[in-house]
Amino acid sequence: YTFLHTTAGATEKSKITKNKKRYIPHINEVCAMKLSRSEFQNYIHSYETDENFYRELYFAEKKHPETFMEYCQTLDRDFISEHKLYVPALHNEAWYPYLEESVMFCNLPGNIMLCKHYRYSPVFVHEHEFFEILCVYDGTVHTTIQGISHELTTGDICIIPPHTKHSVSVFDDSVAINILVRSSTFQSTFFQTLTSDSSLAQFFAHVLFHKTEGNFLIFHAGNDSAVIESLENLFIE
Repeated sequence: YTFLHTTAGATEKSKITKNKKRYIPHINEVCAMKLSRSEFQNYIHSYETDENFYRELYFAEKKHPETFMEYCQTLDRDFISEHKLYVPALHNEAWYPYLEESVMFCNLPGNIMLCKHYRYSPVFVHEHEFFEILCVYDGTVHTTIQGISHELTTGDICIIPPHTKHSVSVFDDSVAINILVRSSTFQSTFFQTLTSDSSLAQFFAHVLFHKTEGNFLIFHAGNDSAVIESLENLFIE
């Protein structure tokens, strides 16, 4: 991911230097540039180095399954380790099955992260201590939540609460954006919503106060331009 972090009432942008330990898979550096809308379009659709690695890995297995294991043995292990990339054929253990807030938000003063999901990254089931809001900026994204598969299209939004097993699949040029929010921040931000009598209020009350697991919400926005524009503004601001 490339991510942007925010604090209550303000947005902060900075860069984690290369000599600091990177704990989380697929997160490289904080977005530290000011983008115009046209620059954003080019940035969000372009492939980063790690995405290109995953794309080559995906097609190597799809086109030549008979020689895929041999191909994996030729991969640069130092590059994989440095970039914290996931190659299932080279890993015997589960890949980050549980992510804690203290690890995900380590060295970051903010409470919210805005992340671009790496396309072609291998699917891995995981859960975490914080909220994840999965937004489809362009195309189609497949997600599995608590063992149930869902197809999301442009403009769709999925709210995944803490301690919910899920995975995300993007194996084409589609673009998905993750908004990661500390549980405490989510609670304070949606406090007024929690006091109302609505399906959202019941959802947040269950996941925040009753601590029930396996809940999630999916909003099929139908390619709503307001949703797309809001996502763009989050990055551009």
